[in-house]
Amino acid sequence: MRRAERAVEAVKGDILGKRVLEVACGCAEFSLCAAGLAERVDCIDLDRGRLDERIGDCPNATFRQMDATALEYGDGEFDTVVLYNAVAHLEAVLEKALEEGRRVAGQDGCLYVISSVKMDKAVIEEKLLPLLQREGTAFALERDRVFTYLRVGNA
Repeated sequence: MRRAERAVEAVKGDILGKRVLEVACGCAEFSLCAAGLAERVDCIDLDRGRLDERIGDCPNATFRQMDATALEYGDGEFDTVVLYNAVAHLEAVLEKALEEGRRVAGQDGCLYVISSVKMDKAVIEEKLLPLLQREGTAFALERDRVFTYLRVGNA
């Protein structure tokens, strides 16, 4: 959980007191850490098989089985949308997943792609950054020894 805690701390300003959605959450380690700061955390995945049971103990965290390309949320329902160590799993549907994430984050929200995994970092560099550049979408990219943080959006 230390890596997830480190990632949450790095993006704390976009989580503290906010409505957060973690897309393709896997075990939901990011969501579990973010729940201590956020107003509310929703996490989704196609499969609940890896989900950490502790998510049920977080009063402000909810898991739903859902497709990242067809989010069952309203426009602008979240302040922050996060893909944590998940972008390589979404590579085949990357454009649609990003479109949906940006839609539910709304004009004032942001979308983060955060990764400490080599295959995710490759997708960020080879596919995601060129896509954002082609679209003319504003983004901020930061790297440290472990993580790549890509922030897309306003706010």
